[in-house]
Amino acid sequence: MRLPLRVASGTLVFAALVVLSSMAFAQEQYTLTPSLSVSEIFDDNIFLEPSGFEDSDYITAVSPGILLDVQTQRHMLQVSYAPSFVMYSRNSENDTVRHTGTVTYHQDVSRNWRFDFTDAYRKSEDPLEDTPGIETIRRTRNPYQRNEGEARVSYLFGPENIVTAGYRNSLLINEDPAVDDGSIHEPFANFTYWFDQKHGMGGSLGYTIATFTSDDNSLAQPDYTGYSPEVRYLHRFDPQTSGYLSYMYTTRDFDAGFREDYDIHTIMAGVDKQFSPQTSVAAGLGYFTQDAEGSDGQSGISYNAYLRKTYQRSRFLIGGAGGWDEQYLEAENRGFVEYRSVEANGEYTFLEPLSGYAAAVYRQDMYQNDLEQDTWRASAGLRWAFHRYLSVRLDYTHVTRTSDNPADEYDDNRYMIVLTGSKPYRWQ
Repeated sequence: MRLPLRVASGTLVFAALVVLSSMAFAQEQYTLTPSLSVSEIFDDNIFLEPSGFEDSDYITAVSPGILLDVQTQRHMLQVSYAPSFVMYSRNSENDTVRHTGTVTYHQDVSRNWRFDFTDAYRKSEDPLEDTPGIETIRRTRNPYQRNEGEARVSYLFGPENIVTAGYRNSLLINEDPAVDDGSIHEPFANFTYWFDQKHGMGGSLGYTIATFTSDDNSLAQPDYTGYSPEVRYLHRFDPQTSGYLSYMYTTRDFDAGFREDYDIHTIMAGVDKQFSPQTSVAAGLGYFTQDAEGSDGQSGISYNAYLRKTYQRSRFLIGGAGGWDEQYLEAENRGFVEYRSVEANGEYTFLEPLSGYAAAVYRQDMYQNDLEQDTWRASAGLRWAFHRYLSVRLDYTHVTRTSDNPADEYDDNRYMIVLTGSKPYRWQ
């Protein structure tokens, strides 16, 4: 059964209104920050086409914004919204208005109970999405909307013992008739319990309902449901070092269609080490096996390893991850995928008003249709706060994709300058 895609977004808006009304009589401190940004981008491949078919353009965006921050003894609320009026120099038919909005709220209901709510909404025509975890691309500048929301209630019944139950939703609506719309609903629950200072356990259970529709009178990809229970043994070696051993079982049951059902078994062992307040390491190693209905499934190593380091004037992260992933609520909808990735990023403050940043990510995806592709993404820039309320940012971004399918390959370079003005107003 297909569920209405827009129900989830309406539910999240209603929840946001409930959040606002619950604080109406308890505000202690407000901060309201209006802002205005003007940016200019030169993009040498606006449709992410293969070599020889690139189309470049200058893109101007004017973005007024507003940020509200409310703090009380037991509440925290942050609401932001910023439309962007986007104008193309050579391809004016793509002129549009982008929208971004976020809500973050938490309430300490009592000493042991806490409620958290987050929501992020974006409407854009940019084929390179910057939503975390979204790897696929688009070949058009048709607008799309994406919303990610989560609400959870937590109960603390010991210094480190906690039970959480909640619901998260992911929503994608495309104006491109060739791309499916979709919504993923995920009620979930998890817990952590320590028997003593050294031994503990954790567990989680999630249920997924995914629905898809098509606007071009073609058959959309099949809906699916699935469970994802996990159990985890926890061990603390010393106050700075802890480890875990986990097993997760994931199922995917598709409606009649071109995808086959499958189950995934994942075993992981990992360790977290806090060397100092400035240095930490997290690493895990395991193995996954996919049991597919009607064909040979995939299997491979799952791993992650990250080093985080902070200095007086800088910070950096380096690491990587690999294993299995799913790409259903994306433009390309390639389903189950095995991947490997490496990333590094950092920031450095040259002077109090001047800082720089750089980031690079490499990812290899191996799909069930034997298609492999490699994506490189790198960026670097400078930020200069030349006035109390004014700043400027220079940014360069490069993205390259190579693939077994030459039609999927592209190179893209973006050069951007952004001038921003903002001023906070505070009162109680």
